[in-house]
Amino acid sequence: MASACPGSPLPDPRGDYQFAEILDEEFARYIEVAKGIMIKLKHPKDKEICGRFIKQTLALDAPSIEVKTNRNEFFKYFLKTLRTTYETQPAAYDNWFRPRADRAGKEEVFWSPDGRTYVAAKTIANVGTLIYIACAKSPEFGWQNCGFDNYEF
Repeated sequence: MASACPGSPLPDPRGDYQFAEILDEEFARYIEVAKGIMIKLKHPKDKEICGRFIKQTLALDAPSIEVKTNRNEFFKYFLKTLRTTYETQPAAYDNWFRPRADRAGKEEVFWSPDGRTYVAAKTIANVGTLIYIACAKSPEFGWQNCGFDNYEF
């Protein structure tokens, strides 16, 4: 195979191989960055979606440099989207109820910032979590005073 221009060198097949290796290494680093951001996501659905995209992209067969290049370009865009998602997580995600083993049998109570919504949660060991949610025009009605304290589980 002759080159198009007289005197120009023939394409080096090793160059394609080296470029493919660079693209694969770049992709592996993108995956590590994505996993690091995914751990910091607070909303379970966001984590699920992120994990699914990582899994699907890892399963992608990338036999050529063109496919590898497009894969990496997509993943760069995905990382920008993921970073934006992480940086703009609502503060409300911090207040999600997360049952803890050391709290089994103990009631946890949460109020909305406006004082109109009351949530009580009680973890029942080896069974699940019982959650009571109520809304009212005013917290002065007193319905929140009983909660689950009167019940044995």
